[in-house]
Amino acid sequence: MEIVIATPAGAGTIHTSIEMAFARHKSLIRRAAARTWNDLWCGAGHVCDILTEKECRNLFKAAGCETD
Repeated sequence: MEIVIATPAGAGTIHTSIEMAFARHKSLIRRAAARTWNDLWCGAGHVCDILTEKECRNLFKAAGCETD
């Protein structure tokens, strides 16, 4: 049995943009080298501050999504 999931046209590019943003977050969190849960969560919060709104918009714009 084969399962096929239909996605709207262009959905792959949106996923690529999201994957790029998460890859950047993951890289920065790994670089922080947190060794405790508390340090990990503090590092994750700091990383969220690093990725700017402008950078997020550019990721989606590059994928062909409209931004306000």
